[in-house]
Amino acid sequence: MEEQKEEEYEYTYVGEAYERLIRLKKEGWERQVVIMGRSKPWWKKEWNDLRKRARHSKNARRKLRREIRKAKREMWVDWVSKGKEVWDIVRVCKNPFGLRERCGTLKDSEGRTHDTSEGKRQAFVAHNLITMPAEARSRVGRQKRREPSEETMVQLRHMLQNTRNDSAPGPDGISWKLLKMIQHTAIGRAVLQDAGQVAESKNFTRMPEEWRDMKMVMIPKPGKDHTAVKGWRPIVLASTVGKLAEKLVALELQAHEELWHERAFAGRKGRGAMDSVMLMAHINSAKV
Repeated sequence: MEEQKEEEYEYTYVGEAYERLIRLKKEGWERQVVIMGRSKPWWKKEWNDLRKRARHSKNARRKLRREIRKAKREMWVDWVSKGKEVWDIVRVCKNPFGLRERCGTLKDSEGRTHDTSEGKRQAFVAHNLITMPAEARSRVGRQKRREPSEETMVQLRHMLQNTRNDSAPGPDGISWKLLKMIQHTAIGRAVLQDAGQVAESKNFTRMPEEWRDMKMVMIPKPGKDHTAVKGWRPIVLASTVGKLAEKLVALELQAHEELWHERAFAGRKGRGAMDSVMLMAHINSAKV
């Protein structure tokens, strides 16, 4: 893609840059990254010659394995010693591949078995979702683009940098890592500007329908019966562009203390699960 042609493209309505990004992604515009052994953070350049010799020498292979184990151990100790949260350590220790279990024959809440994909889907929906028909959602038409303030753009870029690269994308396949890679290109700036316009209260712009699409994925619960529908838990994957606009709205809400109860913890910055546990422990000790 030539940068000059990209700069000359003019976006006229909110979501147009996003639609073009989806088309470019389907055409294979994403950069292909090959993960190799030497791509690991613990790999050392001085091992390159040793790696070549290890192809033909058993002693060299043995030495290389010792060096790799030592480097991994040192990297782990260094990472833990930097004051990591206990939940970060638990997340790294977990084996994500151990949870990728295929869903075989499934029993629903009433004991009926399902072998087809459609039957399993209906069982999951009946167990996890409210089956009452939802009200029809009025669709958003074309909305004229307006550039958000520079302060809003700085906040958006800061929020984008604090996102996780390993977070699963929504149904559009646009990941946080891809947004970071293109944020300084013309199409990337246009997508961020649209997110900023939606989030700014002065614009009164509604979120495009494409950003509100979600995908539900079922994950097996560790140690549970995975032949039963209750042995799986659902997670919802939303569009990263839409979540970026929602992050900015949530940040603005934090500044309005009058909207929050003094003991509200969910969705509030600086108040985590441990704070609520400590509060409950304090209340229980006061009653005794």
